[in-house]
Amino acid sequence: MKRSTIVSLIVATSLIALAVIVFIVGMTMAKFNFSAKLFTTASYETSTHEITDEFDSITIKALTSDVEILPSNDGVARVVSFERTNLKHTVEVTDGALTVNGEDTRRWIDHISIVNTESPKISVYLPSEEYGALSIDLTTGDIRVEEFSFASINIEVTTGDVECLASSAAELNIHTTTGDVGISGASVGSMSLKTTSGTVNIFEISCDSDIHVKSTTGDSVLTNVSCKNLSVNCGSGDTKMKNVIASELLSIDKTTGDVDFDACDAANLKINVTTGDVEGTLLSEKIFATHTSTGDIDVPSGTQGGICEISTTTGDIEIDILP
Repeated sequence: MKRSTIVSLIVATSLIALAVIVFIVGMTMAKFNFSAKLFTTASYETSTHEITDEFDSITIKALTSDVEILPSNDGVARVVSFERTNLKHTVEVTDGALTVNGEDTRRWIDHISIVNTESPKISVYLPSEEYGALSIDLTTGDIRVEEFSFASINIEVTTGDVECLASSAAELNIHTTTGDVGISGASVGSMSLKTTSGTVNIFEISCDSDIHVKSTTGDSVLTNVSCKNLSVNCGSGDTKMKNVIASELLSIDKTTGDVDFDACDAANLKINVTTGDVEGTLLSEKIFATHTSTGDIDVPSGTQGGICEISTTTGDIEIDILP
C-alpha cells in the first residue's frame, strides 16, 4: 500500500475518532437530551402585533410554521408569532387586507442544525364576525381554522395537516401534498379538497353546490353531508359514507379500495372501482346496472327510481335499500 494512502487512512480514522469523542462529550453535557439547545443553532422569539386598522380579508404566506385562526377573547384582532429570529413575519393592513408574510433572512449556515425541536406558529386572533377572503399559502406546517364565516377560503400547504371548522359563502378549496384534511361543522357554497397522501374527513357539512374530493393515497370518510353533486376520485384507500345525500349525482372513481355506504342516497349514482368491494345501504329504490369480473353481485331488482351504476373488476357488490 502506498505511503500516501496509509497517511490518508490514518487521518480519516483520527477525524472519525475525534468526532465520536466530541459527540460523546456533547451528549454528556446535555445529559443525553437531544432536544437540548446545545444541538441547535436556531433561536426563537414571540412577536405580538395588535391590529388597529380595519380589514376584511386575510392573507397568510409562510415557509415553515403552524398557522391557526382563533377567536379573540377580548374583541381585539392580533397576530402572535412564535418565530425564528432570522425567519420573521411581517404583519400589515393594506387596502383592507390583513397580510402576514414570512421573510427568510437566514444565511446558508443557519439552515444547518443537528436537532430542531421548536415549532414556529402564527396565531391570528379575530373578533367573531364575518370576513371576506381567507388565503393561506404554507410550505410546511399544520393549519387550523376555527368557527368563522368567510366569503371564500383557499388553503394550500405542501406538507402538513389542515383542519377547518369555518364556513364559506362561496368556495372552500384546500390542497395539500402530504397531510390529512378535516372539514367539520360548516356550511359552504362549493368545496374542493385535494391531497396526494393523506386522509380526507368531512363531517357535518351542508353544501349548496358541489363537493369534489381527490386523493392519490388515503381514505375518504364522509359523515352527515348534503350537497348537489358529489364526486370522489381516489387512487388507493377506502371510501366510507354515512348519511350522505346528493340531490343529483354521487360519483366515485377509484383504483384500489372498498366503498361502503350507510344510509346514503342520490338521484343517481355512478361507482367505478378497479379492485375493491362496494357494499352498503341506500335510502330509495334504484334501477341497478352492475358489473364485476371477479366477485359476487347482490342488489335489489328495482324497476323504478334513479340509475345506480356500479362496476368493479375485482370485488363484490352488495347493496340493500332501507325500508
